[in-house]
Amino acid sequence: MKNKKFLVLIIVAVGVLSIFLLKSKGDKPAHQHETTSTQKDKGGKKISYYQSPMDPTFISEKPGKDNMGMDMVPVYEGEEPIEGGIRIDPATVQNIGVRTEVIAKRVLKRDIRAVGRVTYDEKKVAYINTKVGGWIEKLYVDYEGQDVKKDDPLLEIYSPELVSTQQEYLLALEYNQKMKEGNIKEISNRSQTLVDSSRKRLEYWDVPEVHIKELEQSGEVRKTLMIHSPATGVIIHKTALEGEYIKPGENLYRIADLSTIWVYGDVYEYELPWVKVGQEAEVTLSYLPGKSFSGTITYVYPYLESKTRTAKIRIELNNIEGELKPDMYADVKINTAPSRSVVAVPKESIIHSGQRKVLIIDKGEGLFEPRDVLIGMETKDFYEILHGAKEGELVVTSAQFLIDSESQLTEAISKILKAKKADSQTMKMDMPEGMIMSVKESTQKAMDDIWEAYFFIRKQLAQDSLADMAQKASLIKNRASAILQSDEKQNAKAIVEKILNTTDGLVEKDIVKVRSAFLDLSDSMIQYMKSYTKDAAKEKGYKLFFCGMEKKSWVQKEEEVGNPYVSAKIAFCGARDDY
Repeated sequence: MKNKKFLVLIIVAVGVLSIFLLKSKGDKPAHQHETTSTQKDKGGKKISYYQSPMDPTFISEKPGKDNMGMDMVPVYEGEEPIEGGIRIDPATVQNIGVRTEVIAKRVLKRDIRAVGRVTYDEKKVAYINTKVGGWIEKLYVDYEGQDVKKDDPLLEIYSPELVSTQQEYLLALEYNQKMKEGNIKEISNRSQTLVDSSRKRLEYWDVPEVHIKELEQSGEVRKTLMIHSPATGVIIHKTALEGEYIKPGENLYRIADLSTIWVYGDVYEYELPWVKVGQEAEVTLSYLPGKSFSGTITYVYPYLESKTRTAKIRIELNNIEGELKPDMYADVKINTAPSRSVVAVPKESIIHSGQRKVLIIDKGEGLFEPRDVLIGMETKDFYEILHGAKEGELVVTSAQFLIDSESQLTEAISKILKAKKADSQTMKMDMPEGMIMSVKESTQKAMDDIWEAYFFIRKQLAQDSLADMAQKASLIKNRASAILQSDEKQNAKAIVEKILNTTDGLVEKDIVKVRSAFLDLSDSMIQYMKSYTKDAAKEKGYKLFFCGMEKKSWVQKEEEVGNPYVSAKIAFCGARDDY
C-alpha cells in the first residue's frame, strides 16, 4: 500500500515538472529571440508572433501553449496592433452597428427651466411712519389690501409737540413783524432767524408745505397733522389703530406698487454659465393656463443656496393688469443667448470614463482612434469640444464602447510588444554581461545644468511664454557640446546628440514650433533619465507626467500639473506617469 502511494506521488511530480517545462519553453524571455518572427505558415504568410486565444495579452514569439494549457494562435504581419488606434474589418463594423457623424461648428442654445416665486418690487415699496409721537385721531385707510393713490390721506395724528411748535412759529412770525417795524436791523435779523428755525422744525417733522402756508395765513394752530400717502399702490401691511398712541419711527403702513413685479427663479449651478443679465424669460402661472408673461433678467445673485445648490435670479415684469400676485409660484423658462461657431459633437458620442472624456474618431479604411477630449458647454443634444478634436473629423456615435474596450486591449498588447522589442535591442548591445550603463561625473554635472534649463522651458511653455527661451537654449547647446567634445567615450553620446539637435527649434518665434522642438527634447531627456539616472531622478523629485489628449510626456518637479504642449488655459490637463 505504501509503495502504491509512493508511485502515485512520483507520477504527479513528473507531471507537474512536465507542465512547467512546456510552459517555460512556450514563454521564453523575449530578449532571447528577435521580436519579429521570420516563421511562415503552410500558406507562406509571415507570422509576427503568437498569442493566447483566451488572453490576448499573453504573447510569445514561439508556438506553444498558454498559461491555461491552450494552443497559442499566430498573428500575421499586418495584423499587429496599431499604436494609438485599432483596425476593424468592414464586415465587423457593419455587424456591430457603427454609425458616424461629421464634427461641425454649431450654434448651441439651451432652454433653462426653473421654479419661480412672485414677489414685490422692493424698489417700489414705501414705509409710512411719523417723526413725532402722538395719538391717532382718525384713520382714513383702515384695512390691508386697500388701494391708495399718491397724496391720499391715511390718518390724522394729534401731537402735543407739534401743536407747541406751531404756536412757537406763530409767535416768531408776530415778533419778527414788530421788529421789522422798529427798524432795528440787528434785532430784526435775529427775529428772522427764530422764524426760520421754527419753520425748519415743522418741515423736518414732515408737515406739508400747504399746511405751513395755511398756518401762516390763518394764524390758527391745527390740533392734528394729516399724513398722506407718498405713493400709489396697495396696503400690504397695517398696524395703525384709531385712538392708539404711536412712537416716533413706528411703522404704521407698508404700501407696494404692483405695476411692476419681481419673480425669483432658482437656477442650478451647472446651468449658470448660460444665464446672463439682460436675457429674456417667460413666466407662466398654473391659474392662467395658456398665458405667458415676458420679462427680463435684471440680476443674478452672487451666491448659492447651500442646501439646494441653486443660485437666485431676479426677473422684472410689467403687471399693469394685476394678474401677477406676490407669493404665487411660477414656471420660468430662460431664453439663453446662443453660442455661435462652437465645435460640438453629439452627446451619445462621448464616453465618460472617470476623469477622462473619450471620443472614437473614424480615420477611414477601418481604422479607429480613441481620443481624449476636453468638453465645455452642454445642451440637450450636444457637447462643446474645447480640445482634442477638430471640425471635419468623423466621430463614432454608436458602438463606441465596444471599439474603446478593444482599443484598450490593443494598446496593452502594443505596450507588451514594445517592451519586448526594447529588451531585445538592449541584449544585442555589445556589452559584457552584468555591466551597468553609466556616465562619468563631468557628464552628469553638465546634464544637471541641462535639466534646470529644461524645467525652465517647460514652465514657460505651460504659461504660453517664450521669454528667455534663447538664453536657456544656448545653455543646453553649450553643455551638450561640452559632453560630446569629451575625450572619454560616452555611453549617452547618442542621446546627447539628439538633445543638441533640438536647440535650434527652441529659439523659434512661433510657439507651435517651439513646442514641437520641446517634444523632441523631452523625449530625449526622459530616455536619458530612464537609462542612466532613474534612481537619482526619483530622489531629486523629478516627476514624469503624461497628456492623454496629446499622447506626450514631460518631466517636472512640481506636484501641480503644468502641460507644456497645450494652451495655458488648459495646462492642467495631464496625469502622473510611471518611470
